[in-house]
Amino acid sequence: MRRGWIALSLAAAAVAIAALPALAARSSSSISLVVPAAAATAGTTSTSGAHYGQQVTFSVSTSATSYPWVDTKCSQNGTVVYEQWAGFFSSYNGSDMFTLGPTQLWSGGAASCTATLVSFDKNGKASTLASTGFSVSG
Repeated sequence: MRRGWIALSLAAAAVAIAALPALAARSSSSISLVVPAAAATAGTTSTSGAHYGQQVTFSVSTSATSYPWVDTKCSQNGTVVYEQWAGFFSSYNGSDMFTLGPTQLWSGGAASCTATLVSFDKNGKASTLASTGFSVSG
């Protein structure tokens, strides 16, 4: 009888492990940079690159949460010179636009940036869902 339970337990564990990739595949997430057109031309956007002082936003998609956040962080020579968070859900009261400088630490020049798509659990623990790197020209 005991061998039967052990065999059943091992079989159940094998099935659970095999199902993990399928569960992970159900939760897909992506983020990409969107640079609005400089001129106020209706319905046009560009992904040609970001420039210092310009506003950008992101195209996000996730099935992991109904309340995705984006954390955008830029560095010059290893020093973080810019960081901003924004919610990408309908009830978020702020803007989903990120103004790439100036800041107290960033008065000009190129920077390397990363935008990270994040979810928070009920205890406030952050999980990275996706990220994208981009350069800002000075």
